Amino acid sequence: MPSNSRGDPAAASLSAYPFPPPLDHPVQMESSRKANPPLTVWIITMHNNVTREEFERCSQSVDKSCIPKRSYLKGETAWRYIISCLLPQMVMRKQHLPRRCWSFQKTKSVESSGKAYIAMKPESLKSESQFLGFSSAETGSAMAFAFTQGKKHQAVNIGVGIMSCHLKVSTESFFASQLHKLTEREERSVSLKTHPEDVALRRLLIILSIKDAYVRALGQPIGFDHSRIEVRIPRKTITVDGEQLLGWEFRLFKANLGVSKHVSPEDSQYQCATACFRGWNRTTFTFSQTQEELDEYVQFYDLQQIVEAVPRLGEYDNSALPPLSKLSLSTKTSMASMTSIGDVKHPAPPSYNYSHSLLPPHYAPNSLDYSDRFKKGPLPPMIAT
Repeated sequence: MPSNSRGDPAAASLSAYPFPPPLDHPVQMESSRKANPPLTVWIITMHNNVTREEFERCSQSVDKSCIPKRSYLKGETAWRYIISCLLPQMVMRKQHLPRRCWSFQKTKSVESSGKAYIAMKPESLKSESQFLGFSSAETGSAMAFAFTQGKKHQAVNIGVGIMSCHLKVSTESFFASQLHKLTEREERSVSLKTHPEDVALRRLLIILSIKDAYVRALGQPIGFDHSRIEVRIPRKTITVDGEQLLGWEFRLFKANLGVSKHVSPEDSQYQCATACFRGWNRTTFTFSQTQEELDEYVQFYDLQQIVEAVPRLGEYDNSALPPLSKLSLSTKTSMASMTSIGDVKHPAPPSYNYSHSLLPPHYAPNSLDYSDRFKKGPLPPMIAT
């Protein structure tokens, strides 16, 4: 925000809130109807049916900047981490952008190693699509990968959460292990004493997936206290330390992995949520329940399809990509068979236009000390610098 904005009515309105707008974020007036960047989610069916050669090929294709200096990941955990690192690279390849045109960057954070995102190099910039923000989460036989493109504040603040609907322990044991993440009001809303088991479990999975998506969108460390966040689905509100959270869009859907020889039928249902910072003067919740609604922004893949596409990544690092029909990566939905990306056109993710004045209380300026995030009040979005 310019230092001489004291006389600006819009700036004066914003000064009453804990955090001013983020870097390069213009104040949108009520008449603004600018579309928000589209959101896309990939759901990957995970399994261990890979050869040693495929494992090594995938690990060698991971960008060096994504490899931690000291890693204690082993076995399946390391394998899943490798796949999560390859997915952003596949997004850029799908857009015909060779490796020399972009680079991995990280946000600055004093609590963690930072939140990764992709920045286009100056000679490759396109209007309002200079950055790719992404987030991944995995559990059981599924991995969720969400991404969006846009300006810094629009791209970086994206998170995804996923919870398996199939419990490997008793319902009572699972609830007991998750109570520390809930507020007192949330505990009452999912109580097994006052609600049927299926209703209580459904509510709990929704709450946990929303919290996980929001925490990942902020790039917070694993030990973050989820009980600071309170989700009230009937009212479609979310508060942090008792203060209402504004400016975010949450999408919820249930992912069905469908029939797979690598996944048991009872392990095919997952509750998913995405959190994306939009900069509105409210927070919205969207429930995608029909196949048509899912097809707008959710795509399903099998791990083997990802593995087979990896050799193509390195071949075109220094040249333009071939037609998509030559890439072996293909898509599927839970109601359709395998088809090639080059042969099917997925509908563009929806863009939502809202005409609300922007009075954002939950931002972080470029100079914000990120230790402030653990103070009372809503958590500010990450700022890519």
